Amino acid sequence: MRRALILATILAVFPGLASGQEPGVLHIKVTLVDAGRAMPVPRHALLISDDPPTSTPRRVVTAPDGTADVRLRPGNYIVESDEPVAFDGKGYQWRRTVAIASAREVVLELTAAN
Repeated sequence: MRRALILATILAVFPGLASGQEPGVLHIKVTLVDAGRAMPVPRHALLISDDPPTSTPRRVVTAPDGTADVRLRPGNYIVESDEPVAFDGKGYQWRRTVAIASAREVVLELTAAN
């Protein structure tokens, strides 16, 4: 009985152990080009939601170097700008779909070209 209680507690605290699927890591990098030089976009808010959406999107903000790392369960996700970024007299915003596999890393680069 005690073993069953301990196992139930562990699975409640770490639900990923029951499914056998480890989270993947999404590396996001947001850059724009100014005078031929890539400039990071700091503090850009992004919304990450599973596809199809089942809950409220997760809000992530880029670091001063324009990057963000997010651990996600395996599945398909939509990554989109919360608001456009004003840069050099233009507005930039992104919406991309990414697939996250178990225990894998995915790189998503958001630039003026995409």
